[in-house]
Amino acid sequence: MNAKLDAKSRFGDVFKSSFIFVAAIVALVFGPLRAIAADADLYEAYQIGTEKESTNQFFMREVGKEEGKPVYCVNLHKERPPVKERLNSNTGKKEFPQYAKQDATSDFARYTDGDKSSLNSRLMFALWNGYPNDAMGLKDAGAIDNIQAFTSATQHAVWHITDGYDSPLASQNDTTAKIYKVLIGEAQEFDYFNTKIKPQKVPTELKLSVYEPLNNVPNEGYKQWQNLISTEFVNEVGESVKPKPVKPGEGEGEKFFEFSFKKLDMDNNVPVIGAGLKIQDQNKKAGVKTSLEGVGTNIHQWDTSDTAQKIWLKPGAYLLYETKIAGGYVLPDSGLKTPLNMLEVNDDGKVTLADTGSKYVKTENTAINVYNKRNAEVPKPNSAGKKKIRISKFAEGATAQELKNAELALYKGEYSQEVPGDIVAIKTWISGPVIDVELDEGSYTLVEKNAPEGFDKAENIVFKNESGKVFLKNGDRWSETTKLVPVDATPFRAYSDFNDESTSWKGTPFGKFYYIDHDKKNESVDGDEVIYCFNVNRKAPMESYDYGESVNAWDKVEPKFKAEYDQKSMKGYAHKPRIEDPLKFGEAIQRVIYAGYPKNAMKFGDELTPAAFRTITQLAIYNFSDSFGLEEIAKLNENEAHGFFGILKPENVKIKEAYEKLIQYAVSDSELPEDSRVPFYVTNNIEYQNFIGTWMNPQSVIPVVEMIDKVIVPQDKAKTASVVFSKVVAGQGDELKGASLKVVKGEKADGEVVKSWTSTGTPETFALEPGVYTLVEDQAPLGFMKAEAITFRVGFDKDHANGMVEIKAGDKWTLAKNSVVVMQDKAKTASVVFSKVVAGQGDELKGASLKVVKGEKADGEVVKSWTSTGTPETFALEPGVYTLVEDQAPLGFMKAEAITFRVGFDKDHANGMVEIKAGDKWTLAKNSVVVMQDEREKTPDTPTKPEEPKTPEAPKVVPSPKFEDSKKSGLARTGLDLGVAGMVATGLIAAGVLGLAARKRNKA
Repeated sequence: MNAKLDAKSRFGDVFKSSFIFVAAIVALVFGPLRAIAADADLYEAYQIGTEKESTNQFFMREVGKEEGKPVYCVNLHKERPPVKERLNSNTGKKEFPQYAKQDATSDFARYTDGDKSSLNSRLMFALWNGYPNDAMGLKDAGAIDNIQAFTSATQHAVWHITDGYDSPLASQNDTTAKIYKVLIGEAQEFDYFNTKIKPQKVPTELKLSVYEPLNNVPNEGYKQWQNLISTEFVNEVGESVKPKPVKPGEGEGEKFFEFSFKKLDMDNNVPVIGAGLKIQDQNKKAGVKTSLEGVGTNIHQWDTSDTAQKIWLKPGAYLLYETKIAGGYVLPDSGLKTPLNMLEVNDDGKVTLADTGSKYVKTENTAINVYNKRNAEVPKPNSAGKKKIRISKFAEGATAQELKNAELALYKGEYSQEVPGDIVAIKTWISGPVIDVELDEGSYTLVEKNAPEGFDKAENIVFKNESGKVFLKNGDRWSETTKLVPVDATPFRAYSDFNDESTSWKGTPFGKFYYIDHDKKNESVDGDEVIYCFNVNRKAPMESYDYGESVNAWDKVEPKFKAEYDQKSMKGYAHKPRIEDPLKFGEAIQRVIYAGYPKNAMKFGDELTPAAFRTITQLAIYNFSDSFGLEEIAKLNENEAHGFFGILKPENVKIKEAYEKLIQYAVSDSELPEDSRVPFYVTNNIEYQNFIGTWMNPQSVIPVVEMIDKVIVPQDKAKTASVVFSKVVAGQGDELKGASLKVVKGEKADGEVVKSWTSTGTPETFALEPGVYTLVEDQAPLGFMKAEAITFRVGFDKDHANGMVEIKAGDKWTLAKNSVVVMQDKAKTASVVFSKVVAGQGDELKGASLKVVKGEKADGEVVKSWTSTGTPETFALEPGVYTLVEDQAPLGFMKAEAITFRVGFDKDHANGMVEIKAGDKWTLAKNSVVVMQDEREKTPDTPTKPEEPKTPEAPKVVPSPKFEDSKKSGLARTGLDLGVAGMVATGLIAAGVLGLAARKRNKA
């Protein structure tokens, strides 16, 4: 009995030892496994976007649920989450990559591949201030409304911190780039509308979760999905914590913004003098100042005059009252005790009205206009007062600048023929500067006593000032002049904003961000007027990188622009108007501006990006000014469509539909607001566009009487006609320098030479007698091919008293618009060789997906695309700057960085040359070969094979193989694999063996 008990005791000891041994093995195996979060659900990651283009918008959600939360990738050189489910070769199912959520931490070193120094604090700072947490409050401040741009800035910042990524945003200066520089710590604040927005520090106790991939089936060429980091901050007890953005200006002193208040007549926009106005701070925070340096008050009252009252307001709500009625005007509907309206000044200094439909208060940027209706029973002041009128002297066809040296006189009375000798002029002057005169009611006559040399004297102009309006006399009929001009006659600067790189649609930069420079602070485009081109084949405004403070005039004289307001005269500036009736033409243009960008009065742009809406507004203008619309675009190739070709593509159908709605509205009979006046900006240089403005409510305008002189045609010479010769780049329309040209008599190129010249980049005009001529190009500019000769003829008929030009095409003669003969030179092409090789070896490499795009950015317009075959590829490219981009590297290789190069010609390289950009320098490529090298991927160390355990010795503990090299399994990964199971099984077998041995000893 005791022996049996002793045997049992020995057996129990052995079993216990075996169990402890197995437990030790399990502890050794499972000890190193990472801590899975308490809510150990299965997660899946996905991306919003397309298969071809990453948007950097990544989301994580529990498997089986729809709603996802934003996450960011932290391993640049590993695979990103896909847009669509992928086939998992282990399960045979299509699924998104699955992830396990790790416990929240503030130490991210083991999840990232790059430099670990300052990693944790920098990464959390970027995610605290980036999207979607936005601790800076950029969205609330209106600094950014494009979520994709905000997300991209944040993702690029994360990769910069975790992998040392050299983002292209580092060299840019748009909104996305500015946010990126704050998130990586390069910039200390975000500058928006004169407001410095500073990032917030992350509270020290906060943490973030990291998601690690479980099913390792990424795209071919990648061995691992990226680790993903959450954007949801939690505290020590796991509660979600969100930042509280500081509103711009808080904690930095009070911000005041300047506004101008003016009292105007509701019918004619003239200043109303003697009315009383009051503005009251609704929040009682002393938000009203009459000078920037002054002390803030809650209420300010003043009497109106003929000049605007400047008032400074800080963000908040303000009530505007009328306290006194000016003589000859009636009370507003609300009376004197009820506010006319409430003004709301936002943190960015923009003002809006609580009652946007008010007829008494209207806003235009920083101008607040208050209107009164005249009392019909009281005579108007102008019936016994004076009217300011501008008198302008122009040369025919050059109405943007005053004609100098004409001797002018103004007489009281009507003298359409001769002015009697005993009548004394009330004013005489020499033309040149702008002349404004104040005239009583009555009739007047403008006379040109002597014309400038080379011009004919103009006929007398009879006009009258009556009831505050100006009328011109033509024979026995009087007609009101509707043309108005700004009181300030200073010419305007127009510029192209080259800071804005927004696209009309995918792959097409809009590139037509044009403005009139009104705001002289030049800190943004916010204070400048959006304008649209009116002549599709003329030059755009000069480039500016500082919001109009300066322009890149290069070697040219900067054009200037004069503003005028007259819908009837717009058609005269159109090259090929779609509508013949001047009044209906002008009305259509005004409706485009009213309903287009930025006003969007008919909500046609609600579903479009600002750039796309701006694109269709510009195209709508061209549709009427140049008869250039959808039908015309459909007949052209992409290079001839001025950037609008993409509107016809199926993916842009919404943009096309919005454009069609805008056109339908423009030709309708819909009425516009009574006070709508669209500005027209006339150029003083015919090479450049005229422009349509968008500020429809001018502040200070006066009527104008224009006298125009015609150029004298010499009578002692044979009658000639002016012919304009334009040498341009084919498909672009830009004037081309350096072409050697001549005009010869007859239809053959070897005829008698009449004129010869070298093109200068500006059209040339010559006077030619009637006859047949041929334009010949003797020598094309470097990099271009000689054009074919053009035969034309000069003549006169009853409809063309000043001459006409007709171009011969085959057996037909076609009338040349504006007597312009256009000769186009096609650019030469140079052969460029592209070689894709293995880095350090030089062997040609197969299987790389490559493309050449226009410009210096990888997302430019694609010119060529191919997959490398092991042999260099050769393509013919026109002169310009290009970038070679690798979309996908062959298996086992890493993608190479993009290479920027340019194609050109010079005297030593008549057949073309290729230069590679490195930093700021360009280096000549030998034999015009662009070589791109791919580095091999680094092969991870192969884990050592576990030793076979020897019975009866205890099995050795061997580390589990690296995660990415583990064997594929149809099950979701848990950190265990067959090696672990084998060791557990070995331990159990060992325990059994020991147990059996003990039992045998007991029996013995």
